[in-house]
Amino acid sequence: MPDERLLLIVEDDASFSRTLRRSFERRRALLLFKRVNAVRSVGFDRHDGEAVLDLLTLKFTVEGEGPEGTLELVLAGDASIALDVECIETQLADTGGAWETAFKPKHPEGA
Repeated sequence: MPDERLLLIVEDDASFSRTLRRSFERRRALLLFKRVNAVRSVGFDRHDGEAVLDLLTLKFTVEGEGPEGTLELVLAGDASIALDVECIETQLADTGGAWETAFKPKHPEGA
C-alpha cells in the first residue's frame, strides 16, 4: 500500500461548517494513573477545586532501561503535571455526554 496515491475529500454542509468554526465539544472524563511514586505540577493551583484543566498530550521519558520513568501531562495554558511512575498503567472513562462550548484550549507555542 505505500505505493498507493490517495485523495480524500470530506464534504460538510454549510450549517455544520459554520457550527464547527464557532463552537467546540467537551466531554467530562476520568483519567486514572496507577503505580505513581511522586507528583509535581506547574501552571495551576492544585487546591482550586473549580479549576478546569484541558489535557493536550502526554509525554513519557524513560528512566534507565525502564519501564519506570516520568509521565508528563501537558495541559492548556502552559500548565503541566509530572508523574514519576513504576510503569504506565492507566484507565480512561467518560462520565457523561458531550456539550458545546465556545472556549478552545490554548496550546503552548510549538506544540
